[in-house]
Amino acid sequence: MIRADPALRRWALAIVLGMTIFGAIVIAYLPDVLRELLALAVRSPEEAGRRATLILLAVVAPATVLGTWAGVDAIRRSRRALRAEQYPAPDSRVVRDTPVLRGRAARIAGTLGVVLGGALIALAVALPYTAYRAGMVLRQGCPRRLRHEPQPGTTPRDVERSAPTSAT
Repeated sequence: MIRADPALRRWALAIVLGMTIFGAIVIAYLPDVLRELLALAVRSPEEAGRRATLILLAVVAPATVLGTWAGVDAIRRSRRALRAEQYPAPDSRVVRDTPVLRGRAARIAGTLGVVLGGALIALAVALPYTAYRAGMVLRQGCPRRLRHEPQPGTTPRDVERSAPTSAT
């Protein structure tokens, strides 16, 4: 059994509290900001796209940094555990009292930690690109819809019939 490290626990709780406060602020202000952006998109799509990109990047930047950091840390800890064939690795700091796994169970836990850490890094790195693409859609319109612009003289029903389906 590896005993919990009280200093690490306080630090982890401070991060969770900070992210919770940040998330609450975003949730409180985001609906009004999005309403303003959609109204601006009608008047000035270029300006709306720029603002949307900046706002979304500001929102996802902390998640990107923390997600990347957590993924790298998970991979580092899991690789140590794989080398030691003990999970958590010897001399590891843990947030709560943790039973020690050895042998095959430790290798499985270590491998799973490496895989999940890599997935976390990939998802965290994809967040800024997603924010950028959302800004581009506001600025230029949806690329899929632009490919299927209605021809003059068509009715809305004709447009619905010609719209692409998920199978195309």
